[in-house]
Amino acid sequence: MRSFKKIICLGMVVAIIVGINTILNLAFQPYNNFRNDMHNLDTHKFDTVFVGTSHGKAGINPDIIDGITGYKSINMCLGGQSIDDSYYIVKEACRVNKPKRIIYELDPSYWVTEISLSPEYMELYNELPMSYVKVECYFDKIWNQDFRATLFPWYVNRKGLDGAKIDFLIKGINHMQQIFMIAMYNPMKKMVRQESIGLRRL
Repeated sequence: MRSFKKIICLGMVVAIIVGINTILNLAFQPYNNFRNDMHNLDTHKFDTVFVGTSHGKAGINPDIIDGITGYKSINMCLGGQSIDDSYYIVKEACRVNKPKRIIYELDPSYWVTEISLSPEYMELYNELPMSYVKVECYFDKIWNQDFRATLFPWYVNRKGLDGAKIDFLIKGINHMQQIFMIAMYNPMKKMVRQESIGLRRL
């Protein structure tokens, strides 16, 4: 009987830890446009995929290109995207779409920049749907990093407390509302941070 009670207590403790960890992940992991990009990649058919860095994200408009070429393309560029990230985006695209063309926006600086554990480093892994691609990405990118990034993903984003409330609220609504809210997300978060900095100075 005592052993059973110990097992129940242990199970309750584990459940509480998992629950708190889940809430912290929802609150601290920032919402981003790339989540919508990944959703579109996995739910629509594209024959052309653009990968690369923020330059490609800002400078390539799939609607204009599709209107000229007749392609059906998607821009999967991402700020801070490393060559490894591009590889896994292409692999995911091939898993769900079988695209005819992969167009890579080359920024040589990202070939020589030293990569470190950061929210940007984790962004691709966090948004990949569960599949063999995500498992391979985990063992290639995350496994040898700080163990806290595996057990407690929110740890990497712990400095994002200022925008945690906005992140949490956006993740609590459905996908169509998220598309609308994401357009307001960056200005809202910037305003929260500016107000926080102003209060510290006071």
